[in-house]
Amino acid sequence: ADFFTRNVNKKYDALIPARPVLGWDSGSHAEADNLMPFDEDLPDSGIITLPVDNKSASSRYELKRRIGNDVLHVQVETMTGRKHQVRVHCAKGLGRPLFLDPLYGGSSGVSKGQDQLLPPAIKKVADGSNGKQRFFLHASSLSLGSMGVQVKAPLPLWWQDVEKELEE
Repeated sequence: ADFFTRNVNKKYDALIPARPVLGWDSGSHAEADNLMPFDEDLPDSGIITLPVDNKSASSRYELKRRIGNDVLHVQVETMTGRKHQVRVHCAKGLGRPLFLDPLYGGSSGVSKGQDQLLPPAIKKVADGSNGKQRFFLHASSLSLGSMGVQVKAPLPLWWQDVEKELEE
């Protein structure tokens, strides 16, 4: 019942570029009317209110940490539950698509043929994924309010390894 009454708290971890990705093209997913102005320096937290598939959607983000000069680790909490909401909100709401996102990634996604722009540690994931579709989005926690249930999932080891390498 919590899912239907929206009494569910979902948080996701994401790795995004530190600076806005200008001129990214999301193909058929572009909704140019809904693009927000992008700050060069991302505020430490904020709310993104931007439609997803023409339905209202809101997310809250918090900057967890800066990794080197090129990467931000953010946590995004969805306040609505739209398909691809976090991906759209990072790409269109923050101007910083998830690294390696093949659908909304723009120049941060290798599918667009601009992998030379990726930090080396992230490019290694793309090059060595052995056909697995990996990008930097992780469901980190789920809470069911009325049941008092909270489930947390640590970052996958491959992601932790990338963050360590980015710090070096």
